[in-house]
Amino acid sequence: MTNEIVRWAGAGIVILMELILLSNLLMNKDSPLQRLIKNVSAQEKIRDASYSYSRTQLVWWTFIVITCALVDYGITGTLNGIMSSTALTLIGIGAGTSVAGRVIDNSQSNDTSLKLHQHEASKGFWMDILSDQDGVSIHRFQSVLFNVGFGFAFITQFMGKMQDYICSTCMAGKTSEEILKVIELPTFDSTTLGLIGISSGTYVALKFNENLSKKPAPAPDPDPAPQPDPAPAPDPNPPA
Repeated sequence: MTNEIVRWAGAGIVILMELILLSNLLMNKDSPLQRLIKNVSAQEKIRDASYSYSRTQLVWWTFIVITCALVDYGITGTLNGIMSSTALTLIGIGAGTSVAGRVIDNSQSNDTSLKLHQHEASKGFWMDILSDQDGVSIHRFQSVLFNVGFGFAFITQFMGKMQDYICSTCMAGKTSEEILKVIELPTFDSTTLGLIGISSGTYVALKFNENLSKKPAPAPDPDPAPQPDPAPAPDPNPPA
């Protein structure tokens, strides 16, 4: 009983810290923690910097996997055998997308002829992560839908597994083979993971083309209007 209280207390403290961090990200626009999900921007104030899709994706999956793992540990008392290949793959996709996006941004920042939309003032969370320099883009919209949808599917599957574990340990007459020993984090099939990977890969591939329209050249000064020839000065010594 004591060990169960200790592990639930430890898991609860970490989850509480996550909730504090999440509320800070959502509510405090001037918090330095906003840098976790914002672009490296030319804007002086943190609240004015635009939000980054790739960073948000990495934070999204990190929160989901860590929270599920901690709840799992609180229930089962073990971390051995709970991590699934799907969880690792999703974290890897998020990390890879974030790294690729940062590399592209750095390479474009060195080109002074480009006007980077990441340096513009934020238009709001959803508009920032869905938009490139031309406005809302279909590849970003698709990737956001897939990540949000499969994120909730991951949480729903985990809750179902948690219920099965609790039922297996509480029902009388169960043999030791029928009692679940661990709650493995949810698994997606290779097709589903491929869909998420292709969506993120499409985002990275098309991100190479973002900001490639050159800065408009300054308009030349219009030619000044022709001035009439000045009238000839009167002769001071007119003929008699």
